[in-house]
Amino acid sequence: MMYRVVIALFLVSLMGLVHGQEKALQRTGQAARLYQEKDYQEAKRIIDECVLSEGAEDAYTWHVRGYVYKELLKGEKGFSDESTYREEAVRSFQQCLELDDEQKYLQWNTNSLRYLASTYWNGAVMIMEQRDRGELETAYGYFEKYCSIMKSLEQTEGLDDRKVDFYRAFSTANRKVIEKLRSQKSSPDSYKIEMERIEKSYTQALQLSPNDYGANYNYAINLYNEAAYRIENIPFDAPLTHVILEQEGCIDIFERALPFALKAEQLRPGRIEILKALRAIYLSLNNYGEFDRYNQLIRDKQGELLVPKGLKEGELNPEIFKGSNNYED
Repeated sequence: MMYRVVIALFLVSLMGLVHGQEKALQRTGQAARLYQEKDYQEAKRIIDECVLSEGAEDAYTWHVRGYVYKELLKGEKGFSDESTYREEAVRSFQQCLELDDEQKYLQWNTNSLRYLASTYWNGAVMIMEQRDRGELETAYGYFEKYCSIMKSLEQTEGLDDRKVDFYRAFSTANRKVIEKLRSQKSSPDSYKIEMERIEKSYTQALQLSPNDYGANYNYAINLYNEAAYRIENIPFDAPLTHVILEQEGCIDIFERALPFALKAEQLRPGRIEILKALRAIYLSLNNYGEFDRYNQLIRDKQGELLVPKGLKEGELNPEIFKGSNNYED
């Protein structure tokens, strides 16, 4: 489950502006006073002029600019990505950090950048929860910006865990889109982009955390369900060559799913959902020996035995078995 990040900004924010105001450049000091008076648009006009001239190499000027743009951002409904306020606020605080040799503004810059990073993270979470197909790529962009800011602050502890959480949640959001399209009998080509995102995200998650049970299991199930859907939707009047090529492609997908399912079983032996997944995969691959072994394991656990239609126990055929769901922590 993805959680929003809450960053508390205390009254030290305003003190960051007061701290350098006595020795500030004239226009920088004027912009800081306008900021305190909440006249952010006029403060923006003046500070933007200043960074293009006398304040270009002045840490305090960039510090003030960061606060001005941050407040303008907070006035934007929903932190719209149509505005450049957030990116300019980030750029200003990072520029201040670079110029601030004495680290006078380190604490305030760091707090503000962490806050801005949290708005990117929370924006990504919100988009994924809404599952707006047209905005999912934006969620990924927000996540990358979050990671970039945290790296710039050298606050990378726990970042890999957050990445794994994101990749799994991003895959789930794309899977939900695919499931909706499948319910409408859409062709696999109609959700090609979402499927590519799923595969890329689980690959990234497993590079960071190879022993993540959920990522291994869910990746296997997503691949299995894709192949099963393709087979189920081969037109009954399709030319034989098309049928053969489609089945061969699906077998390749089943084979790709197998190692991730086996890894999940290794990580959590005996879990009923992975035993059923492996049973389904082996049946789809016509590996009847392994199918029968997992069938027996499931019967021992649940008293359930899958016998393909029209056959007695012990006789098998390559009928597709449905019923695998994604695992959620």
